[in-house]
Amino acid sequence: MAPVSETDVLERPQSPDAPDGLIRPAAEIFDAERVEADLAAGFEGAEASAQLRKVTVQTLLAARKAGMAAIAEAFAREPFASRAVTASYAWLTDRLVETVHRVATE
Repeated sequence: MAPVSETDVLERPQSPDAPDGLIRPAAEIFDAERVEADLAAGFEGAEASAQLRKVTVQTLLAARKAGMAAIAEAFAREPFASRAVTASYAWLTDRLVETVHRVATE
């Protein structure tokens, strides 16, 4: 497998604009720039598929944990904002799946 270059990761299109109605700003739920930078740094020099998977899983687990914490913290402050919480969880999940798909197919 050919190594993935930093430019391959960084030149990919960013996530679609965040929808209205998230409980926190989109970048606080899923920081696409940081995820892309972390993936690029982790992919540098990685040649084996197992290395790429490990970096991807570790990076996305950290992003998910941070996003879930941001949503939970906001929900604790606004306990009646269930629609915004649901939209935020869905949006976070979409970004994670989109990133996994992009890494797996490119």
